[in-house]
Amino acid sequence: MLFNCIAYQGELFYWCRDHRAHHKHSDTAGDPHNASRGFYFSHIGWLLQSRAPECKQALQEVPVQDLLDDPVVTFQLRYYPYLVFVFRILIPLYTGYWISGSWRIGLFFNVCEMWCHSLHHTFLVNSAAHLPWCGYRPYNDEILPTEASVVIVAALGEGHHNFHHVFPQDYATSELGWNRTFNPSKAFIDLGAWLGWVTERTRVEKKQIQRPRIKSNGQPKKLLDITTRMINFLFCSNNPFFSVNILSTFKNFNLFDGYSINIFFFINIL
Repeated sequence: MLFNCIAYQGELFYWCRDHRAHHKHSDTAGDPHNASRGFYFSHIGWLLQSRAPECKQALQEVPVQDLLDDPVVTFQLRYYPYLVFVFRILIPLYTGYWISGSWRIGLFFNVCEMWCHSLHHTFLVNSAAHLPWCGYRPYNDEILPTEASVVIVAALGEGHHNFHHVFPQDYATSELGWNRTFNPSKAFIDLGAWLGWVTERTRVEKKQIQRPRIKSNGQPKKLLDITTRMINFLFCSNNPFFSVNILSTFKNFNLFDGYSINIFFFINIL
C-alpha cells in the first residue's frame, strides 16, 4: 500500500477496479485504456479524456466488494492525499536535499522526474505491450497484448503481457524462470512470501499452457530466450548513439533502425 502511495498512480481501490475492467473488456469500448483507440489514448490520453459510456458502465458492473472489505484498501482510500504528500513528496524531497544539499534536486529530480519516469514505464504496459508489432504472441495470437521485450525491461517484468492476459490468475505474469527472463516484480513478491508477508501465490500448471502457435516462415515460432533478447536489446551494435534499439530483438521488423529508444528517452526528458 505504501509503495502504491510512492508510485502515486491512484488509490488501490480505483487502480484495482480499473484493472479488473481492463481484463474483462480488454481493448474494447469497456476498457478504461482501450488500445484499439491508438497508442496515445492507451498510454496517457485515457487519463485526460472523458470515459466512454461503455467504460463507465463496465466500471459500475465490475465486482469490488472484496476491496471495500479490505481494511488496508479502505484506510488508504480515506487518507490517500496525506499519505501521498508524505511518501511521494515530503520524504523524496528531503532525501534529495539531504544527499545533494539542494532542494531543487530533491523537488525536480526525486519528486517530479522520478514520478514522471515511473508513470511512463507503467503506461507502456497499457500502450506498447498492446501493439501487435511490438512483440510476439505465443499464447493467444487473436488478442492485442504481446510479450514485449522493451516493456519487460522498462516495467520490471510486467511486459509478459500475452501470457498475463491469457492467464491473469498467475502472479508471475510469465511461465519463464529467473534464468530465462527479466522479472524482478515476481522476485519481489517471492521475497515477500519468504518473509511471510505474502500468501496464496497462484501459478498456472504447465499442462494448462498451450504451446506457441504463431508461425514464422512456415515453422512454429519457439519461445525465445528473453534473457538473450534483453542483452541484444541493451547492447545492439547498429545504434550510432550507443543507446538501446527498441526493435533490435524483433524478427522481421526494422522500421526505426536504432533511433526509436533515443526518441523514447527524449520524450521522457521533456
